[in-house]
Amino acid sequence: MFPFGKKTPSKTLSRVKTTFHSVFAVIVLSAFVLGISYFVRELSLLTPTKLAAVSQPVLDKLGVSNETAGEVAGEFAKRAEPPAAVEAPKSVEEEKEALFSIAVFADVHSDLEINTVFLLGDETDLGVPKDLAAVKKVMDDSGLTYYALPGDRDLYDTVGQQAFLDVFGVNYHSVGIGGKKFVLLDNSANFTIVLGNLIDWFVREVADADFVLLSQPLYHPSNDKVMGVVDGEEDAAVRKQALELLDVIRASPVVAVVAGDHHMSSTSPDPVDTQLTHYVVGAITRERNLQPPRFGVLTIFTDGDYEVKDVVL
Repeated sequence: MFPFGKKTPSKTLSRVKTTFHSVFAVIVLSAFVLGISYFVRELSLLTPTKLAAVSQPVLDKLGVSNETAGEVAGEFAKRAEPPAAVEAPKSVEEEKEALFSIAVFADVHSDLEINTVFLLGDETDLGVPKDLAAVKKVMDDSGLTYYALPGDRDLYDTVGQQAFLDVFGVNYHSVGIGGKKFVLLDNSANFTIVLGNLIDWFVREVADADFVLLSQPLYHPSNDKVMGVVDGEEDAAVRKQALELLDVIRASPVVAVVAGDHHMSSTSPDPVDTQLTHYVVGAITRERNLQPPRFGVLTIFTDGDYEVKDVVL
């Protein structure tokens, strides 16, 4: 099922594409943060030196100096740690004209038009309000526009979304950036259906979307933790709703569903819609991680292809 790979979107989209420069910057930024489960708790492990080492091939392509990268990465990491990086194997897609970036380069957005971050959940351990507020402060201080979803761990303290809502204000988003539309839906609560008004909103928004982002996957061919199933225990009503959401997505122009929660990256073609791919992004934390810590990078090529790849830390 993994590592991540390339998918060529062939569903017809009616929207006029904008410049690839604006498309790549936002999408790659999104993909990095999507790979961060337990985001704030692990920020101290991501030192400026380490981030610069991981991103060196990217920086070379973009003409960004190590000094600039290290300075910006310092906003997100405080403790010193020896550099360590494992670069994902090069693919034939790198022979195409492609543009890359890394999300944490807060100051680079002035030159590269990076200004948007997606947080896919499990930003805290137990959803304690002060911890959620700490996450929000990190993002507010970064100067980036960001959109956050809760994960199941962010619901523990209030046994529901209330603490997350008190801090972040909303738990769903529809975002149009660079000619691409992203729909973010909170399906983080295990054994709990998504409310009808939110489902109605999702159906409307997905009708012309490109990517769907979720707290937990709707489909996986082998993992027994998907929406409506936790460690093999199924909630019939929630699972039924998950399958209904899948049907809505399959009837739309969406080419990829990206989710977290598994602590293992994977790529799975949809068993019904051959133009749809399901991605689960690996965790950047070492805790309960079945793989080395990693994040995902989503690249948009000039010919319209896209590729999701792992960057292993």
